[in-house]
Amino acid sequence: MDYWPYPPAEADRIDPFDSMRTETQYMVFGGDRPSSAFIESALSDAPDLYRWIPMGYKILRRAQKVAVHRHGDLVREWPVR
Repeated sequence: MDYWPYPPAEADRIDPFDSMRTETQYMVFGGDRPSSAFIESALSDAPDLYRWIPMGYKILRRAQKVAVHRHGDLVREWPVR
């Protein structure tokens, strides 16, 4: 599986399953695993994204995190932007 330690600054990375933060969060997908979640939507459109996520035969998708479920139960929801 591919995994990209993105965003580049570890302090900007959020666990994709963190349900405590209230801010709108985003992720980048390409294959089976997402990047870490992050707050700044501009990071998903960064012109130098290729420095951290290698270019190749993948289609990258960005997504907003809208919910966290654990064991089938809804833990938290965020409004869709």
